[in-house]
Amino acid sequence: MNINKKIESRLKLKISDWELDFYSRPIIESNGKKRWELIICSTRSYKTEGIFLWNKKCPANEVNSVWLTKALNEAISEAKKQGWEKPSIVRFWRSSMKSIIKKSLEALSIEAIVSRRTYDLLDRIEFLEKEIYPKEKGYVRGVLAPTFSSKMENPPQPLPEAERGDALTISEISIGELKSAENWPMEFGDIFPIQQDLDDNYLVPGLRLFSKDRSLALSAWFSCLDPIKLIINKNQLLLEASENDMVYIKLDGKIGCMVNGAGLAMATMDIIKQFGMEPANFLDLGGTANKERAIKAFKIIQSDKNVKSVFINIFGGIIHCDMIANGIIEAVKELNFKLPIVVRFQGTNSKEGRDIINKSNLGMTSIDDFTEAAKKVVELAK
Repeated sequence: MNINKKIESRLKLKISDWELDFYSRPIIESNGKKRWELIICSTRSYKTEGIFLWNKKCPANEVNSVWLTKALNEAISEAKKQGWEKPSIVRFWRSSMKSIIKKSLEALSIEAIVSRRTYDLLDRIEFLEKEIYPKEKGYVRGVLAPTFSSKMENPPQPLPEAERGDALTISEISIGELKSAENWPMEFGDIFPIQQDLDDNYLVPGLRLFSKDRSLALSAWFSCLDPIKLIINKNQLLLEASENDMVYIKLDGKIGCMVNGAGLAMATMDIIKQFGMEPANFLDLGGTANKERAIKAFKIIQSDKNVKSVFINIFGGIIHCDMIANGIIEAVKELNFKLPIVVRFQGTNSKEGRDIINKSNLGMTSIDDFTEAAKKVVELAK
């Protein structure tokens, strides 16, 4: 097969995110052990026809990332036979299995998102629980483990100050307009599970937020949401979303920014502008500024060919600055990141963090003063 035919064949494959559940089922096997099973389905979309369904039983003594990685490779191979591309994103909702699932997906270069926006998976599990499992030998009436539909509530957290709008109104938008959301300046991704048979003229109720001074922070925050549902409770609006709180929005400048905290992100962008340059992005690492987040952020920045230098501005709290510094160094080495980097640490063990960066021999510079750090990163971008 020549290169053109390979490309043509690849283009014909259907593209979709996957939804995954890896857990025990309400069946006792002949050896007296609970059944473990991997269930996979693709996320339905108006863009693709059909759905990919796949499941595999796992021996109770092999519930680990090694077995799961092998099973996922089998699923990817079977999906390709059925005309589906390897997924770039997999959503799953069982936080108790997070470590195993994330490890397996990372080994396959697939992004793992802990999210209950797995509507097709819920349908699949409900079908199995009602129509398939009760007919099997060893079925146990009732629930052996929490199911998707079990009550799971997290205490609501208020929006960070920098991400609060000034006003809101109730609004409506049509299905047809939502389908065109991927072409909007503020990217929504595929956050709306729009079925193919929905009329484009149907109206969907929602909220319109306004902010004169925080529009960029709001835009970045909402563009990176993985929302599940919106609840109105008296005078509160409660939005349930995935746990991944890293926020990113692309801009047109030359200085990549990596910051933890929306307020600090806005201040970093402002000071870069004061020295005559423009930021290349709004990137808030969120509450977990660790190696994994740093790698993901560096990959995002690295993909923007306009970026000439990078400003990392971190406040160390629960995760100390020296720990973050080691994470940055590991990420830079792993990705062979070559752009000049200026790091500013404030908070717990900030001096130790600066020393680690400056002694790394990786061409990075750590400066304590905010203004001086900003001057340096602008100078490196010229």
